[in-house]
Amino acid sequence: MLFRRRNIALAILALSSSGCKTTIEEAVPAQGNADFSAYVAMGGSFTAGMADGALYNEGQQHSYPAILSQLFAAAGGSAFNQPDVNSDIGTNLQGNARLELFLGTLCGNPGRLKTRFAASMGDPAIFTKNISAGGPYRNLGIPGIRSTQFNDQFFVNPFYARFATTPGASSILSEAILVSPTFFTLLIGMEDIYDYARLGGDDLASIPITDPQPFSEGAEEIINTLVAAGAGGAVGNIPDPGDMPFFTAIPYDGLVLTTAEAQQLNQFYISDSNIVFSAGMNPYLVRDLSVPSKIRMLKSGELVLLSASRDSICAGYGSWNPATNEAWPFSDAHVLDASELSLVRNRIFTFNNELRDLAVANGLAYADVYGLFRKLNTGVVVNGVSYDNTYIYGRFFSTDGFHPTPQGYAHIANLFIEAVNARYGATLRQADPNGFPGIRMP
Repeated sequence: MLFRRRNIALAILALSSSGCKTTIEEAVPAQGNADFSAYVAMGGSFTAGMADGALYNEGQQHSYPAILSQLFAAAGGSAFNQPDVNSDIGTNLQGNARLELFLGTLCGNPGRLKTRFAASMGDPAIFTKNISAGGPYRNLGIPGIRSTQFNDQFFVNPFYARFATTPGASSILSEAILVSPTFFTLLIGMEDIYDYARLGGDDLASIPITDPQPFSEGAEEIINTLVAAGAGGAVGNIPDPGDMPFFTAIPYDGLVLTTAEAQQLNQFYISDSNIVFSAGMNPYLVRDLSVPSKIRMLKSGELVLLSASRDSICAGYGSWNPATNEAWPFSDAHVLDASELSLVRNRIFTFNNELRDLAVANGLAYADVYGLFRKLNTGVVVNGVSYDNTYIYGRFFSTDGFHPTPQGYAHIANLFIEAVNARYGATLRQADPNGFPGIRMP
C-alpha cells in the first residue's frame, strides 16, 4: 500500500508541476548511417516468401523483405518491387500447388487435421508468363538457388527465368546492380544445406551439401559486389534442423505399443538381438545397410522427417507391415541419421562463421536467424501471444513445417531490424507479428 500511495503522490506532483498533459512519444524512425532508398533482398526460398510448400500470394506479399521494405519506408525507403506470382494456388520447383489443412481420418480417428495439395497441380501460368518488363525487381529471392549460383548467367531456374532481364547473359547479382542498391539483406545457405537434409541425406535422392570453399567464394562475391556498389546491408545466418518442425514433429521414439503389440514385434524380430520392444514409447526402425540385419532402431537425437506419411506410419511404417507380414523400416529418405546430422551441423557451423566474418569485415549488420529459431524451442512471446516450433499450432511455421507463416516472417524481419538498428544507429520500428496472417485453418 505504501508503494501505491507513493506512486500516486508522485503522479499528482508531476501533474501539478507541469500544468499540462505529458505524452510519451516513440522515437521517430530514422535511418542512422544507413541508406534505405534502394533496398534489394538476396536469397532463396525464405527470401522469396515461400510458405506451405509453394510460392503463392499470401507468403510472397508477407515475405520478410516485403515487411522490411514497409519498415524502411518510414526512414527514407522507397517502393519495393517483387516478381509477384499473382496466384493463390502457387507452385514450387516440383510443380505442386501449396498445401492446405483439412479435417480427415488419421489412424482411424476422424476429424483430425491433415495436409493436402490445394489443387491437383501448381499454377502453370506462373512459369509461362514472362514478367521481365516489370523489372528491375528488388526481391531477388529465388527458391532453389545456392550460394554459388548468384553470379551464374547460365543458372537455370523457372522462378528466375520468368523475370530475367537478359536470359543467358544476366544473373541474380547483375539484376541487383541494376537497382543501384544502397542497402541489401542477404540470407543464403538454406538451399546449400537443406536440399540435402530435407531428403534425409538419401544417397540416391539428395543433392550434396555445398562444400565450404565454394560457399565461401559465392558468399564473398555477392557481398563484395554489393558493397563495392556502395550498399550497406545485413547478413542473416542458417538455422539448425532440430529447431524446425519438419525435422521434429515426428519423434524418433513415437512408436507407442501395448504389451501385446510389443511381444508380437519381438517375436517377429526374434533373430535380431538389437531390436527389442517394450510397452510404451519405442524408437522406430530404419533401414541401415551398415548393420548386419540392414535394419536397426533409431537412436536418440536422430530425426524423422515430416515427409514420412503419417497414414503409412499408422499402418506400420517404421516397424512392421501387418498386411504383408514383412519388416517395414523407415527409408533413408525419411530420416537424418547421426552421421548425416553431424555433417549438416558441421556445415552450418562453418557457413555461419563465414557469414559472420564477412559481415564484420565489411561493416555489415549480422542477423542471428540461428539464435531466433533456437528460442522457438521454449517460445517467444509478443504482446501476450506465444510463438514456438510446434507443428501447426506454434504459429511460426507454415504447413510444410519448414518455411514460416507471414507471422513467422515478421519475426525474421524484426530480427533484421534489431541488427540494423544496432549496427547503423537507426531507430527503425518493428512489425507486430500478431497483425499478420497465420496458418489457414479449415
